[in-house]
Amino acid sequence: METGMISVRMPKSLIDELRQTAKNNHFMDLSEELRFVIKQNYQRSLDPYEYELNQFRDEIKKELTNQNKENRTRMINELKNLLEEIKNE
Repeated sequence: METGMISVRMPKSLIDELRQTAKNNHFMDLSEELRFVIKQNYQRSLDPYEYELNQFRDEIKKELTNQNKENRTRMINELKNLLEEIKNE
């Protein structure tokens, strides 16, 4: 893979927004965030249906993870209540 360097002029507000997004997405610096955005848009333009399918998969995984966390929390609370009932008897 051949690499190259480019220079891009952007408004300060956009740079600040990209820096914040890079921080939230745990990227090391702004260049990693830009590579991610460019790659994501490139993949979207190559095959939009596959990109959307991958987005749906990610959303489903997140929903399942959230449901599992909620179920675990509910079960833990129920077990704590049972323990309290046993202690009170």
